Amino acid sequence: MLLKSADGLERLAAVDTVALDKTGTLTMGRLGLVGADAVAAADLATAAALATRSRHPASRALVEAAGDAALPEAHGVGEVPGQGLEGIVAGRRARLGRRAWCGVAGEPADESPGTEIWLAVEGRPPVRFRLADSLRPDAAHAVAALRALGLVPTFIIPCAIRRRPEAPGRRRAPLVMPRHHGAPRS
Repeated sequence: MLLKSADGLERLAAVDTVALDKTGTLTMGRLGLVGADAVAAADLATAAALATRSRHPASRALVEAAGDAALPEAHGVGEVPGQGLEGIVAGRRARLGRRAWCGVAGEPADESPGTEIWLAVEGRPPVRFRLADSLRPDAAHAVAALRALGLVPTFIIPCAIRRRPEAPGRRRAPLVMPRHHGAPRS
């Protein structure tokens, strides 16, 4: 903690709320594939073949989920900033990335937490991968300890979870969620 004022420590005694950014604070800070058993091995291998060319956390999660599986050859793979990866996999044009860029219209049908990434392979229907971070083993204990001190934990989560229109070119500000909205319970 950095204090810029000499009386900063004294003012800390009046604090009654603690704002926590859940990513990497209460979570492991590493995405993982959700529902891996429901994903076709060939689709995961194709996605991982593209993903090996990127350092993006979503790509790293897909490569890790593929494990030691044999991956098809990928050629001419390139990143398109803000969209995803594109290349030729097993002789077919393929994209891995954002929903719209992969030709999927509309909003997600569910509001499940986490991130989605899509695989679009020429001549095949697009495939959705759900990725999420997992709570640290001590997250519930840490939140309970803050509450035991009389503090109110508040959680800051990305607005991408909340579906709302925004003006073009404007970034979404973090959404502050009160403790009763999806917060870890002790």
